[in-house]
Amino acid sequence: MALSGAFTGTTGNQHIFPTIKWSAVQSIDGNYSDVTATLYYSRSNSGYTTSGTWSGGITIDGQWTAGSRYIEVSYQSETLAMSATVRVYHEADGSRNVTISATGYISGTSLTSTDISQTVTLDTIPRATTAVVGNLTMGESGTITLTPASPSFTHTIRYYFGEASGVIATKTSFKSVSWTPPKSLAEQIPRAAVGIGAIHCTTYNGNTEIGTISTSVKITVSDDMIPTISAVTIAETVAGLADKFGAYVQSKSRAKVDVTASGIYGSSIASCEVRVAGFLYTGTSITSNMITASGDVPVQVKVTDTRGRSTSSAKTITVLPYSPPKISELSAKRIDTTGADNDDGTRVALTMAYAIASLDGKNDRTITLSYRKETETEFAQISTGTAEISYNDTLRLTDAPEISADDAYVIRVVLQDYFTSITSDVRVESTFSLLDFYKDGTGGAAGKAATQPNLFEFGMPVSFQQITVNGKTLLDWTHPVGSIYQSTKSTDPADLFGGTWEAINNVFLLAAGTIYRPGTIGGESEVTLTADEIPEIKMSYQYTGQSTVIGTDAIRLYDVNGQPNQYTGPQSSNCGGKAHNNMPPYLAVYTWKRTA
Repeated sequence: MALSGAFTGTTGNQHIFPTIKWSAVQSIDGNYSDVTATLYYSRSNSGYTTSGTWSGGITIDGQWTAGSRYIEVSYQSETLAMSATVRVYHEADGSRNVTISATGYISGTSLTSTDISQTVTLDTIPRATTAVVGNLTMGESGTITLTPASPSFTHTIRYYFGEASGVIATKTSFKSVSWTPPKSLAEQIPRAAVGIGAIHCTTYNGNTEIGTISTSVKITVSDDMIPTISAVTIAETVAGLADKFGAYVQSKSRAKVDVTASGIYGSSIASCEVRVAGFLYTGTSITSNMITASGDVPVQVKVTDTRGRSTSSAKTITVLPYSPPKISELSAKRIDTTGADNDDGTRVALTMAYAIASLDGKNDRTITLSYRKETETEFAQISTGTAEISYNDTLRLTDAPEISADDAYVIRVVLQDYFTSITSDVRVESTFSLLDFYKDGTGGAAGKAATQPNLFEFGMPVSFQQITVNGKTLLDWTHPVGSIYQSTKSTDPADLFGGTWEAINNVFLLAAGTIYRPGTIGGESEVTLTADEIPEIKMSYQYTGQSTVIGTDAIRLYDVNGQPNQYTGPQSSNCGGKAHNNMPPYLAVYTWKRTA
């Protein structure tokens, strides 16, 4: 493409050659070029001149212009024959090809004809304007910049985004146009936060449409276009707790969380995360595990839509602290009817320490006291009533039923709340007596009252020098000669039980039988295998082709030509021949055998 140029041709005289020089002046507004072509003649040899009245014409884009004048053509004279100008209108896109040619002659001379022609490509005249636009955000103003080829041009600007389209400006003469992409465009990209659209700029010259150019544009969903959490409903799932306590109870309650959420401008909810007391659950309807925390427990919800945009909501639930009833201390002693301590008293005092959860004063709290003789099985109730939240004192039961000084008793304390109960028993000894006999004379006791027939009881520590049963000492009954004693302690059993003991060191014990006779010894902690003890291992050579074995430790392979290749080598082993540990997993303990 060009706006000027030159080209040559031929004539009836081989030494005379024509030249056309052309130029073009363009009109952007008019979309045309005024093309001027000038015809010249010159000779290529010196010493000769051809002259006379030249007649001919120039044709530009099919329009012929005639000319006639007297000329003299000599060596490199570049003699002007004629010039012509023709207005050539360009195509709608501004492009244009033009053919320029000329004819002519001088009668009575050797310049009998002229043959010169060429098609030239003119510079394209700028036509349709390209809109320049950067990245845009839905709901936020952006700028579209126009640089028209002519100040008289106007532009209509349209947008296309998915299935959506619209007009931004109509035949505007502004070179800068503001546009705010509507948020509704997000409906075209329900699963993405960024989409690619197009800006179409149609250029007009007056009412004449020059052309349309499309420019791609990246449009982003604005940051405030996030999903919505419209409701988070939290409810107790364990029956009866909400009505009873009006709150959640530690280690007893489960929370059911229902989330209502929706996307925005075409998106939908892709995921929902719910955290209850720090534990993560997924889904819009979840039931938590038992809530082990107490106090203000957070419930956090996060939903993410199909564009990857998220929103969160946080709530708290009140969880009352709870632990099961606990009796940390319980002892009993005899008192008299005035409440004074008395080993022969017929009433009882309980020293107790217990705790029961309050749950805002709404927990059930019951303490029940019962008693029975130690020799009986059924309990009789002493009292029942409301337990304290925390108790650490002595309860003197002066109004309780009378208990005999001659009998031992079991006092039972049952502590119960809404959820569970615990039971603890304590023994009340009979009255102290250094020596006492059962009422029918068949039993006795030392340090206490005799409470059972056919039995001698002790209510005080007893020390014996030696105990013999049916002629045997207690040692001979429990550890007869030949018995084995094992311990993780190094104390000699002779110091514990008496008798004579022999230490057994660094061997395992094995159950005797028909194979291993009692008293035999054997075994090794480490062993080196002999050849006979190693399992048989079968080995082979793998090869392709025929083979003939020649001699010991040799393989003979034939190549493709039938020539043998023989390989020999000694036997070898990478085994170490060392002993290996023969011990099973073990725990070493001290072991003795009683010998006397």
